Amino acid sequence: MKRFLRDSVRLLTSMLLLGSIIYLSACDNDDNGGGDPEPMPGNIVEIAVENGYSVLAAALVAAELDDDLEGAGPFTVFAPTDDAFASIGINAQNVAQEPGLADILLYHVLSGSVTSANLPDGTRATLNGQEITIDPSGPTVNGIDIVQPFDVEASNGVIHTIDEVLIPPLFDVVTTALRAEGYNTLAAALIEAGLVETLQGDGPFTVFAPSDEAFGDINPSNVGNVENLEEILLYHVVPGTFLSGNLTDGPATTANAGKQVAIVVDGSNITVDGISVTTPFDINATNGVIHTIDGVLMPRPNVVELASDDDNFSSLVAALGRFNDLETLLSDETQRFTVFAPDNAAFDALLGVVSPDPMNPVDLDTIPDNVLKRILQYHVLPGI
Repeated sequence: MKRFLRDSVRLLTSMLLLGSIIYLSACDNDDNGGGDPEPMPGNIVEIAVENGYSVLAAALVAAELDDDLEGAGPFTVFAPTDDAFASIGINAQNVAQEPGLADILLYHVLSGSVTSANLPDGTRATLNGQEITIDPSGPTVNGIDIVQPFDVEASNGVIHTIDEVLIPPLFDVVTTALRAEGYNTLAAALIEAGLVETLQGDGPFTVFAPSDEAFGDINPSNVGNVENLEEILLYHVVPGTFLSGNLTDGPATTANAGKQVAIVVDGSNITVDGISVTTPFDINATNGVIHTIDGVLMPRPNVVELASDDDNFSSLVAALGRFNDLETLLSDETQRFTVFAPDNAAFDALLGVVSPDPMNPVDLDTIPDNVLKRILQYHVLPGI
């Protein structure tokens, strides 16, 4: 009996000792932070308030978007600084009076959480349905710098700071030019040439827009006197939307019957046919983009047009007219040619040589097609 009691006491003591060890171990884990989870970051709106985006936070409340951006998301927000809003005259007190505020704010928001390391290259649809263009190499959005701090984590997404406010395009390229300052002559020219409806179409269009100063003596009152006005204006239009960051060296085909402009990109300097792209550029429209230039682009004739404009080459032009394939090839502005162009006197000399009877000279029509075509081709080199 005594032995049984002794063994029972030992067992009870061992159990109490083991329980004490487990309890002390649990307490030790609590003391080292093992039991307390890391606090969760706030949602997009809370983080905006905490990190000093006071105008953005006020704007979200004024536009009644705070509940939306407190939702599950996730969202990526390009957040303008207070200084960015101030630069366009907006502050926390007057932001509620800004027209189209909700559309402007939603133009800063992408669906999904996209960190700076995973920014896409190209266009992405925003929550207002319109697209922004992201360049991760900058990084920029619509040409606007993404600055510190970025990758600001929220419970329902991420915030990247930008140093300007993204303004969604509200009008087509024509209406945008009409409403902007400094394009009065261009706007009058578009109306005079009957191109308003064309450039209000779906597009998209990239318009290299001469400023009023670029037109020089031409102004809204006399622009109608410009010859070939429609062709000149269409030479300023490239189908497609090309922000300044997407322009590359080389030819670009215009809306003027396929004529091409030569674009040169040298760092931050961009020229079109040698004429500089100046500020403002990257002016977004609903159907394209406008870049200001400091001169007027004049369409360059191709080699066939150049010969046709000079009476000294009428025989050459007549000869080319017999061969549609050769004339089409030499009119192709995606190609480059060097042409040694015989003038009329040269053709007269040729006809004098091939004429069997000087008293009865032959004309071009009497030269066989295969012979004349080979003669013409012998005067053309590919390239410049």
